[in-house]
Formats: sequence, C-alpha cells, structure tokens
Amino acid sequence: MRLLIITQKVDSSDHNLGFFVRWIEEFAKHCASVTVICLENGNYHLLNNIRVLSLGKEGLKINDKGLRILLKLQYALRFLRYIVFERKNYDGVFVHMNPEYVLLGGLLWRLLRKQVGFWYTHKSKRLLQSALIFIDHVFTPSLGSFPIRTKKERIVGHGIDTKLFLPRASGRTPGSPPIILSDTRLTPSKHVERTIEISRELQKLGVRHFFNIIGAPITEEDMAYEKRLREEISKENLPVAFIGGVPFALVPDYYGKANLFINHSNVGALNKTVLQAMSMNIPVLTSNESYRGILPDDAIVQETPNAFAKKIQAFLTNPILVSYREQILQEHSLQALIPKILHSYEHR
Repeated sequence: MRLLIITQKVDSSDHNLGFFVRWIEEFAKHCASVTVICLENGNYHLLNNIRVLSLGKEGLKINDKGLRILLKLQYALRFLRYIVFERKNYDGVFVHMNPEYVLLGGLLWRLLRKQVGFWYTHKSKRLLQSALIFIDHVFTPSLGSFPIRTKKERIVGHGIDTKLFLPRASGRTPGSPPIILSDTRLTPSKHVERTIEISRELQKLGVRHFFNIIGAPITEEDMAYEKRLREEISKENLPVAFIGGVPFALVPDYYGKANLFINHSNVGALNKTVLQAMSMNIPVLTSNESYRGILPDDAIVQETPNAFAKKIQAFLTNPILVSYREQILQEHSLQALIPKILHSYEHR
C-alpha cells in the first residue's frame, strides 16, 4: 500500500508532536511508500521511502489578522495542489487529528476513490460531523476518545513507543526528596493548578516531595496561566518545578527519575502520558475513571487535593513495584497499532 499522511507537524524535537515522527517511520515499514503533507516541518531523519511536503508555516508568527487569513488561504491552495499532483503516488489517506484537512480534501478524495482514515482523540466535536461524510475509518485509542457515536469507529489502542519508553534503573539521587511527575500542556483546561494544591496538602502532612511538571504553554492565554502559576509557587516557596517542553526523545529521561506519576483528569478517555509511564513500569495515580480495570483500584483517586495528597503519602510510605509493561505491549504499543490501522484499509 502507498499511503498519504496528513499531519500538523513533522519535528522529532517537538514536545507535543515529536512522537508522530515515529508513527510515520512505523507506517513506512509496512507500506511501499509514504508521502506526508504537514503544516510545518522541523528536525527529522526518515526512511528512504518517505517524502515530506510542507505547507510552509515554518517559523512564521503573524499577528496581523488579515495576513493570517491570507496565509491560511495560501496553505489551503497548496494543500489542494499537493493532493492532486500526488494522486498517483498514494492509494489511501491517513489524517491525524485535524478534521479541517478532511473537509478540504474529502470531495477530491471521494472522486479519486481514495479511502480516508482519520485519527482523533479529543472531546471537541468542532467540524467532526461534517468531516465524517468523507471519512471511511475513524481510528481512536479507547472507548470515549471519539465524541460522536459512529459505525466507522475503530478502537485500536494508543500507539505508545514502547521501544523508547523502556523500564530503566532509577535515575534518582539518593537522599533527595521523592519526585512526583506530571506531563501535560500548561493550559487552564488541564487544571495544572491542582498540582500546586496537592503540594500544599503534602506540606501540611509533612511529606517530603518534589513535583516536576513537563509541558509548555502554546497560546497567549496559556502563557498568562503559566505566569500566574509560577508566581503562586514562588510566593509560597512550594517544591514544584516547570520543566518546560522537552524534545520527545528525552521525555523518558524525566520519567525515569520519578518515584510516582500522577494524572488529575476526568476526560473520560485514556491519556497517553499515563500509558507511557506504565510502559516504563512507573507507579501511577490518576483520577481518570477510564483507567478502572486497567490500573489497580487503589491507583484511581478521588479528584480532590486532599485525597491525592493522602494517597501519595501512603504510596511514599510504602512504595510498591509495578509490572504494567506487558499490558501496554499487548494493547497500546505503536508496533501493534500500525498493522491494525492498515488492516482496515485492506479489509473495507
């Protein structure tokens, strides 16, 4: 099969989207050729049967609203030109996360008789209902990850790079406070302030600890949010550090130093950062009920700072060894995901 992949960014050093470079490589192992159209590209080293075509956003930061509209029009026209000129070089299309591209190219792909697969994991329904008209297969990692019920849905697991997220010997410094890790975008919807509240509660309980938070702000609203959080931490002298956005290949280094990984989320779907920690056999606490049956019951915590703090205290008093990796290998590994996706194209 020859595959056309549509994605936002191809850049192995990007914290949020760097993982997708490995997805592209894994697709290429199972396809005769892979053509990638991305909004912008950066650092990558890919196999010889992969070509990357950028729409040209690299490094552009335009504040003028009129210019932004013109640029979006330029990107759209370039996108349409690519999918037409490359039409003889692909048999099927895989769109990652952005329904806008399905709406732009869907009618052309239908006329060209190209199957369209769409990966999505988000609560937002914006544009999805319209895009579904042109989609043959919806790929989503778990029940609840796709917000619209459809017969086109295929639950295929999360695609964790288990070759990168390997169990490792502890990288912790003897005698230092236990490190508790969180990995999330710094944005109000992720409720990062709850980590600060948990730290306060741990201090009240007299529990030595240090929080590392991996992740970066993206929008101006996110940046203002991060500033408020930093001021709060500094004012109270809390043991909480923002690591910032880390190149994806280096993320396991930070996971490997953690005594415990926490995730305070009730999104109703599995979060890949928890699965990454599980792939490395790192103990996890989460308030996300979607993990019930995947994690032990005592790893599911009520979503209050006090409940989290008491659970963390109990764990740090009596640490346990966990063996989650085999479950991730079987159900959520990247190596298992890609054949499942391609199988849908071959057995429509």
